[in-house]
Amino acid sequence: MTRKIFNSFDETAGLYTARVVGSATLTFDAIADIPDMTREIWDSLPPMGKKLLGHGIGQKLPDTAAALRGPAAYAAMKEVKNNLRSGLWTSRGGVSGHSVIAEAYAEVTGKTPEKAAEALAAMTAAELKNVKSGPLFRRAKIRVAGARLDAEIAAEKAAATAA
Repeated sequence: MTRKIFNSFDETAGLYTARVVGSATLTFDAIADIPDMTREIWDSLPPMGKKLLGHGIGQKLPDTAAALRGPAAYAAMKEVKNNLRSGLWTSRGGVSGHSVIAEAYAEVTGKTPEKAAEALAAMTAAELKNVKSGPLFRRAKIRVAGARLDAEIAAEKAAATAA
């Protein structure tokens, strides 16, 4: 499998860098981009704390782009970066601005993606786990993720044909 994101984390500077193949480079400055983080707080973290924080950033940003490539992957990662800067950890980026989870829930319940996202956000962890474990939801999630991947592949083919 070809890598689509090359990343690194500079523990001294607190700077995470991801080069998205076919797009651009995204940076996440742990000091500037994490709410309430200061240079003093960063410098006071033990080395293992910095490694763990860097690992978390290095997982969170690329995970949102797992089924995406090029500009779509970059856009999803940038959306999550902006959410993190706003203090939102659980928000995920996506092609349409809604997570696969919200779109699948919308499909199963007949709600709009916006209303589905609101309903999911209001659920307890136990309620959300129950929803995610249902067979209708799991099938809808696979359909939504597959449709997103199909759209990305079609866009890549169209771009290659136009070039």
